[in-house]
Amino acid sequence: MAATQCNISFAIDYTSSQPIIGAKASYKIQGSADAPYIHNITPIPASGNVISLPNISVPGEYELTVELTGADGITVTEKSKFKIGNCNPSATLFWENANTNVSGNYKTAVRIRISINGNIVVNTLDKNVNYISTDGIETWKKLSVNPGDRILFEAIVEVTGGNSIGNIWAHTTTGTAGITAATPPTAPNTVLLFHDFMSPNFTEGHVFQHSFTIEQGKNYAILTDWFQ
Repeated sequence: MAATQCNISFAIDYTSSQPIIGAKASYKIQGSADAPYIHNITPIPASGNVISLPNISVPGEYELTVELTGADGITVTEKSKFKIGNCNPSATLFWENANTNVSGNYKTAVRIRISINGNIVVNTLDKNVNYISTDGIETWKKLSVNPGDRILFEAIVEVTGGNSIGNIWAHTTTGTAGITAATPPTAPNTVLLFHDFMSPNFTEGHVFQHSFTIEQGKNYAILTDWFQ
């Protein structure tokens, strides 16, 4: 019988004055004397890209180290942890931070932060300026998650001109394509998980925060759509 395998993915968010010429992730079971597994990240990721590690079949608490090397030879290191359990069939968490700015008069910056089991895997101000309401979840960014994973979603208002408006829509679906934030939705078996409305009353520093646990047989889709 083949060993059960788990998928781990995370987003890279960085700002650099130098071109990045090298990127790698190394990981091993926490406290192990074994040499870490080395995963060279190619092509060089842009800020906001999601990185997937090779399938992992051994359960345990893992230490993860991500290194980015600039053209000046300086290497920046970030450390975190992740847990491999029994690897039930995985699910997908789709997410999109959309910028709907028709007039250019709405000055908003919203930071999206997603944590899985206490580990931050997405932390970015990047926004999709080309998003349209008919874009299906198959065009969004995505993370691999497992049943039982604890998810913390945060949308942090970092800049607002006092006239910012927008929405956060979160749904579950049994599909991997289609539209969830629509009436009627086209993604199969779409169910509303939560909805927030942002009005000019929300000031800089306000945090929209939701936590939930991944359930068997469900995928998740979170859309932030702001006038920015």
